[in-house]
Amino acid sequence: MGSNNDSNLVLTKTISKNKRFKYIYFFNIINKKINMSNVFLKRINKEIQNFYEKKHLQNNNYSPYLINLLDNLHVETIVSNHENGNKFFLVINNLKTDKLFLELLIPQSYPFKPYSVINYNNIFINTHYYHNKKYLSFNDYNKLSYSKYMNVIHCSIQNKDVDIYKFFYKNLYSLEPKFLNLPKNDCYCCSSITCQALWSPLITFYNLLFEHLEIQFIESYITNLRYKYLLNIYNQLLYGQLFSKLPSELIIKILN
Repeated sequence: MGSNNDSNLVLTKTISKNKRFKYIYFFNIINKKINMSNVFLKRINKEIQNFYEKKHLQNNNYSPYLINLLDNLHVETIVSNHENGNKFFLVINNLKTDKLFLELLIPQSYPFKPYSVINYNNIFINTHYYHNKKYLSFNDYNKLSYSKYMNVIHCSIQNKDVDIYKFFYKNLYSLEPKFLNLPKNDCYCCSSITCQALWSPLITFYNLLFEHLEIQFIESYITNLRYKYLLNIYNQLLYGQLFSKLPSELIIKILN
């Protein structure tokens, strides 16, 4: 978070090595000691401590791929001094890819009100997305609020076989999907824990992290080319000769 003597601290995070995109955070760190007796700060610190102690892995059978991904996430809180008072942020970065994963605004009424997603990493660049009968360029897409971003993802798979996404998601992460199990007409935004109506003080940033992980997975295969890639593998596994050659325990895992 920085020492009490820090001032005009500049944090630079490289988002893409190829495109050289950068998120630059300018922070005026306050010189007075932050009152850590605030309930919401104690709660955030506890969440981060539990994350690094890997308590989220207890009683869970996550895949090795997912465990490795979680191990490469770095979580920190940042305090920013604004005219209207301090603002608190939770920033999650992927150390392996050197990319931002999520940036969350922490309300001072937390955990009784949810985090707000103010920045997120989306995957495709220089790609067009179909939404509300118009194409969105990457520049427009990158400016979407998180709620609209989720609904763009939802609209993009309306004419695709959701069972194929569920099949690969469950096998990749050993997780039951949330959004992919929703009825077709249920929007992702209103089903997310970022919605005030669905928030509970028992929810932590881990829950939001897993939501975003699923959204990112879906986004990875929303283009027709990427979806066709999944479809071909799916058909070869279930209907080709390859499926009959798999060990019986693996077949049971896939079918379940």
